[in-house]
Amino acid sequence: MSVSDDTATQVDDEPAGRRGSLRSRRPAVVAAALVVAAAIVLVLVVTTGGRDEPSAGRAGAAGPVAGGTLTYALAGTQVSLDPAVAATAVTGLIDRNIFDSLVVQTGPATFGPWLATKWAVSGDGRTYTFTLRDGVTFHDGTPFTAEAVKATLDHVVDPATKSAYAASLIAPYEKSRVVDDHVVEVTLKRPFTPFLQALSVPYLGIQSPAALAKPVADYRPVGTGPFSYVSWEKDKRVTLSKNAAYASPP
Repeated sequence: MSVSDDTATQVDDEPAGRRGSLRSRRPAVVAAALVVAAAIVLVLVVTTGGRDEPSAGRAGAAGPVAGGTLTYALAGTQVSLDPAVAATAVTGLIDRNIFDSLVVQTGPATFGPWLATKWAVSGDGRTYTFTLRDGVTFHDGTPFTAEAVKATLDHVVDPATKSAYAASLIAPYEKSRVVDDHVVEVTLKRPFTPFLQALSVPYLGIQSPAALAKPVADYRPVGTGPFSYVSWEKDKRVTLSKNAAYASPP
């Protein structure tokens, strides 16, 4: 892969507290870059008011500035921005900013609430009942409800989606049942210990049912995350914009 194959991702107005989400995933980007023969440099450029931010060591350098545009290079390209379809680390890095997950992984074998505030597992290990966060809205203005969880998981395992990776993460998935707007019951064909870990990754991020109902040719990634999708120029750049209404961090 040549440097011209890299994709530039542009993020507008990164909210406080989320800068670490991009930085924490840099090892995956660096690892991908090491695979190629040519050296690829990860570039972070912050511009404010149409000018470059002063270098850290320059005399009179300014401190951190809120707002502006963050542009960074990624080693690789995307075949789709649908997390259920694309299996690349690059797509996961981008989609993590668009989609929230039901749970967040807090340790090697521990998980905390995110879009799900709590959950219970049946005695046979096959049924998970999730109580969902209230007051969360997708970027398209539709409310986050149990129907979105069902639509997302059904979309992942639908043969028409042609998911190679996301579907494998929940291979024992059988069905979801909407109990009410904020309670969903997920049934597996057999006990599956990695289920919560699978639900924590961006490839199973919760999508807007309205967006998933559109034809594949009209697909746009619509989540509840801190950034919303603006545009995608294939093999060139993906642009995201700050979600000023974001109120559902883990």
